[in-house]
Amino acid sequence: METQKEVNGQVIILADTNPLHHEGYSQWKNILTNQIWNVDGSEAEVCFNAELAQKQSTKHIGYPVPTEMWNSGEEDCKITFLAPVITRPNVVEITREGKLIEHIWVETIDEELDKNQIMVHDLYDGNIFVDIWEKGVGKVPSCGTGAAAAALFSDNNTVEVCCRGGSYLIEKDYYRWTMEAKNIS
Repeated sequence: METQKEVNGQVIILADTNPLHHEGYSQWKNILTNQIWNVDGSEAEVCFNAELAQKQSTKHIGYPVPTEMWNSGEEDCKITFLAPVITRPNVVEITREGKLIEHIWVETIDEELDKNQIMVHDLYDGNIFVDIWEKGVGKVPSCGTGAAAAALFSDNNTVEVCCRGGSYLIEKDYYRWTMEAKNIS
């Protein structure tokens, strides 16, 4: 579950709540500057969960936020991004708004490797279950970019990617994909 808070007069989206290795939030996004930070203090390029949370917000939450930053309507609760590509063996790249993030496909999560890792499990119906390790964060119950990377391994044009903290519905349209989240924590 994502939430918004005011910190030093600016609205911050707290994303990826209840990470599996510690209490609290694992990422923060300042919606005015679009900066994203990991729990270890490093800056993250992209956080699809924070973007989805921002898209799904339909009110000002009581803080001075410009109205153009908030969307409403069913279609606005989705984000669009370029289709992930495999650039090197076991490396999936995702690009959104000029920012690039990599996820390594692994058979077993290596907690000593501080890189984004996805462990993909095929479900019987072409949908996917994924375990996720985020660089600078650790094991997380949900990750939008990890789900997008995992969806590359399904032949379905519409794929549900499930994780321990909810699920994502991803629609593939050649090079342009859309994503919406369900019950993300």
